[in-house]
Amino acid sequence: MKRSWSMSTTFLGCAVLLLAGLAVGCGKAADQAATTVAEKAIEASLAQDGKSVDVKIDQDGGTVTLSSDEGEMVISNDDETFSLKAAQAGGISVVSGKGAALPKDFPKDVPLPEGLKINTVQSMGENNMFTVMGNAPGSVKDVAKALRSKAAQQGWKTEQTFSQSGVMEHISCKKSGRTLNIMVMGEGGKTTVSITTGKE
Repeated sequence: MKRSWSMSTTFLGCAVLLLAGLAVGCGKAADQAATTVAEKAIEASLAQDGKSVDVKIDQDGGTVTLSSDEGEMVISNDDETFSLKAAQAGGISVVSGKGAALPKDFPKDVPLPEGLKINTVQSMGENNMFTVMGNAPGSVKDVAKALRSKAAQQGWKTEQTFSQSGVMEHISCKKSGRTLNIMVMGEGGKTTVSITTGKE
């Protein structure tokens, strides 16, 4: 089965960045040769999956670009931020680390906890889906209770809840053909939150 960008981006992004990393620190001529080898190796690997992809590694810009008839994917990584963008209909965008922030088109009626420190944002144009992950101050119970209340105020109807005392709270809501899933978990002394919304 032919995989779309959205199904393979995480694995592909990691593989590309690891291979690109092999081409660092060998002198300019050696760098270019190693970069070319890495590009060809990635292209050959993807060809085995039935994909014809042109790969370009830009060490100076810290990016890897993959182009095919499906569109273009750009992966970048530095010490503080990882980002991946697929420029196509239904393309995916992922930003993780210091540069993660709510996109401009994030729905205004989706509740977020007070003081949320965002660490990852993912969006998919195909079904207007967004996922926001981060840490929030307060206990799992208190954060989940506040989010449930905010969701109701914004017109979301709670369909299902699941609770594991003090460890995890899950809230599933619907509104006008859209879904909202909220997961609040206690992890390593922190309260982590994952909020996903999109079309049904």
